[in-house]
Amino acid sequence: MVTQLLQSAKLRFEDEEYQLALGKVGEVLQLDASNRDALELKNDIEKKRNSDQISNWLRIANQHIESNSFNMARQALQNVLRLKPTDGQALILLSEVDRKEHDYLAIRKEKEQLFQSAEEFWRNGDVSR
Repeated sequence: MVTQLLQSAKLRFEDEEYQLALGKVGEVLQLDASNRDALELKNDIEKKRNSDQISNWLRIANQHIESNSFNMARQALQNVLRLKPTDGQALILLSEVDRKEHDYLAIRKEKEQLFQSAEEFWRNGDVSR
């Protein structure tokens, strides 16, 4: 029975069905809490699942950065750092988010000022055709 459960867990793992694989490993560990193969497989599954989640959160963060959704990008990066607090790519992107947001706000403020100046010139009749 343990062998069948482990084989089933391995198949689920290969199919990237991590929750199902962990469920099967959990069943093995209920029968034999010190089963070395089950403990190793559980560790492998959790590492792969975390790695996939980190890749996904980084992809999402980059999409938000490109669309100037800085708060959403920060949230995605915080999710990465919850899974792996020392993730270098996430830490670099976090500082990039801050820099890009600062630049974005500065440009937006400059555009607003230029628009207000142009509007004021228009009201005062200082615009020639």
